[in-house]
Amino acid sequence: MESGGEKYSFSERIQRLEQRRYGKASPSELDSKEFLENIEEDAKLSLSSGLNLALHLVSDLIAGLIVGGVIGYTIDYCLSYRIVFFIIFVFLGFFAGLVNMWRSLCRAGFSPIESFRS
Repeated sequence: MESGGEKYSFSERIQRLEQRRYGKASPSELDSKEFLENIEEDAKLSLSSGLNLALHLVSDLIAGLIVGGVIGYTIDYCLSYRIVFFIIFVFLGFFAGLVNMWRSLCRAGFSPIESFRS
């Protein structure tokens, strides 16, 4: 296989990827302390990206509810209704928030439908 005009075997490509991933050497060449530090760092990054995704999902839902509520309240106020449009637009905002959550999950690489099947 050619990569940038040069031919590399599979094992050479794996070794180059490991060198990029771990900095200077592959896991077999690192001592156990350095290897464990790299794993701990990856776990911290994974946790922070998971928390970031969770906060993003929650903020999508809350934003949809707030925007829907404000629009509904404004229409009710202008037309002198009680809470008819407020309730309708809160539900619409809730569903818009769910759609945004779904899109964010799909963008992050999760497939919500497949997780229900397994």
